[in-house]
Amino acid sequence: MNALWHDVFVSEGTFGLLDSGEIPIHSADWSNGLVAPMLQGGALVRTGIQTGYVRVCARTQGEPAGDIDESRPWEEIVEASVTAPHNLLRLESLDYGPSAPDTFLTTADSPQYRVRVHALGRDVARSKTTQVPPEEYLLLVWPSEPAPTHSLRTSSRLEEEKQAEAASPHPPRMAPAEPPEATAEREIRAQLNDALRRIHKKQ
Repeated sequence: MNALWHDVFVSEGTFGLLDSGEIPIHSADWSNGLVAPMLQGGALVRTGIQTGYVRVCARTQGEPAGDIDESRPWEEIVEASVTAPHNLLRLESLDYGPSAPDTFLTTADSPQYRVRVHALGRDVARSKTTQVPPEEYLLLVWPSEPAPTHSLRTSSRLEEEKQAEAASPHPPRMAPAEPPEATAEREIRAQLNDALRRIHKKQ
């Protein structure tokens, strides 16, 4: 299946392969440095730039990806499993939504998929803001049972990011973390309940 290239707006160094537009970022697994599958659906791709545009082509196929794509001198290639409970995966900017609203990358009844992410140029404008896309990405998506994440081509940057995550991990969660004020309120209520129980015991 032929697919078009899109200029995708990046914010906070990421763009998305989102299921029905949802971003359950608390459930993202950042351990491989390039693609972060989210346990509750979809995945995020980590870019080199902080803000601006990157060039992305996302393509769906019925069979697993075979030989490595050689249309570009890809510097990093990672495969990961992605779940899509709504079966509505699309390429999206986290700020501006889908690049092609009517183009879905899900093709099967199963909510389980595999994505192979190819990246080029993530070191060109590292952590900068740019309007001219300095990076290119190719995303191949096909139906597949869950399997471990696999790096097919790595780089010094990708290894640095993996080591940084290993040193200070951010494990995925199935529920968002409570804000500090909610935690403090719960602790105060627990203390009040304890005090009331002690008063009742004395009476």
